[in-house]
Amino acid sequence: MRIFDFDPEQYREQYAEQGWIHVPEGVGAEFLRTLTDFVQEQFAEHEVEGRGVHGTKTQAVYEFPVQSGFPDALFDVIAAVTGLERKGLTLSERHVKAYDDDAPADPPAHKDRLSSQVSVGLSIDIPQDSTLVLYPIDHREVNPFNVSPDLRASLTHDELPENCLHGASEVVIADRAGDVLMFQGSSTWHKRRNAAGAINLYLKFNDFGSDPLGEDPATPARREATKAALAGGGDIGALVPVRPAAWTRSPEPRRASPAARS
Repeated sequence: MRIFDFDPEQYREQYAEQGWIHVPEGVGAEFLRTLTDFVQEQFAEHEVEGRGVHGTKTQAVYEFPVQSGFPDALFDVIAAVTGLERKGLTLSERHVKAYDDDAPADPPAHKDRLSSQVSVGLSIDIPQDSTLVLYPIDHREVNPFNVSPDLRASLTHDELPENCLHGASEVVIADRAGDVLMFQGSSTWHKRRNAAGAINLYLKFNDFGSDPLGEDPATPARREATKAALAGGGDIGALVPVRPAAWTRSPEPRRASPAARS
């Protein structure tokens, strides 16, 4: 069973140039069937709520089947496309998201949490008029918060996306079931228009070890190693916390392909 059905090397240059890619039918056919079965049969069992989960949609943590080759089959492709360091790659979110029937038709744009250095969407069921809208050129500062609404609360009136994005270049992607989307989630304003009824698997990645929801498969081992180091009785001054580089730098604005703009 293949999670992805495309050659990542064919999209690496495109991602580096514009900061996003859209791969039609990029999800493996058998894996797409497992996603559909998950939504129909197991979604309610894995539903998740809490401070880190928000929006006009229901979310459930997705458990990858053993046959998919998770996590290597997933991580290898993400690193190959995006250029993130494979050694430190962290899966900070793995949620199937089903948008409510009363979701706003044209909501304000948002940026994903700091740990969403790269956001990946696998489209499962998308209404005909639903589109993903990206703003890959303007206002590309990294969201420094690990709860996405905290960014909005920190902004001035003029900095709010509904105000600062007037006239900004937007990319409108009409994705369909089985498509793959990748973009720089923590630094790119984005939204889904006509989201009611849309269902996606959203995966969020970074290469600086940030997993605020505890959903990366390596997090339990990392946690135990940290606890052991702190309890070791040695020189605690020799233990050095790692500060994410994304806190101190913003990505260079990317130039979108003119053909992709609305």
